[in-house]
Parts: sequence; C-alpha cells; structure tokens
Amino acid sequence: MTFTISCILAAGALPYLLVILTGIPDRSGAASRWDGGYNNKDPRASAERLIGWRRRAHLAQLNGYEAFAPFAVGLLAAQLSNVDASLLRGLAVGFLVFRVLHAVFYVADKSTLRSVVWYGGIGCALALYIAALVAQP
Repeated sequence: MTFTISCILAAGALPYLLVILTGIPDRSGAASRWDGGYNNKDPRASAERLIGWRRRAHLAQLNGYEAFAPFAVGLLAAQLSNVDASLLRGLAVGFLVFRVLHAVFYVADKSTLRSVVWYGGIGCALALYIAALVAQP
C-alpha cells in the first residue's frame, strides 16, 4: 500500500509543481506570473493574463488536476482488487512517466507529442480499472 499511496501523492503533486513553474522569471528577465498585478480577490484573473510557456504550464496544471482523480481511484481499485503487484506498479509508474512527459511537452509547445503521451497516461489509468475488474472473483 505504501507504493500506491506514494504514486497518488506524486500524481497529486505534479500540478502544483507547475504552479511553481509559472511563477519563475525566465532567462530574459520577463515578468513572472505574479508580476502582472496579482489580485487575491480575483486570483484566476492572473492566470488569464499568462502568455507563452507560462500559459501552457498553467493549462498543463489544469489537465493534471483532471487526470488525477481517475488515476487515483483506478489505482486504489486495482490495489483493493489484489491486482498483480507487477502489473499495478507498471501501470502506475507508466502513468506518472506519461504525466511528467505531458507537462514537459505542453510547456515546450510540442502539441503532437503532448497528445500522444496524454493517451498513454489515460490508457494506463483505464488499464488499472480493467485490471481491477478482471481480478474480481
């Protein structure tokens, strides 16, 4: 169960790492996310002003939140259904690798690669559900 909890923690942390990334000034000295007049009464407005790689990092962050729940529930279902540990670990690690690559390709503006790895990640999450169903007596 430690592995499962660690993977859920890692998948849940990925979007927040992208939040941090959007606040880092780039090499040209361009303003960070917060330099545009962050207003705590309307925090989403600052995200709407993002451009370039910061906007893509923000969008990758949002996609990470969307992908988290199906993965976490699928992983728990597979764990509780006593899915073979090597299959469970392979699918969980595969999902995490695909999600990291998704964020990298999103920020780097590699849309085709981003889409390919998105399908890989969602495929791993779906496979966890299928494995849980098959493992049922």
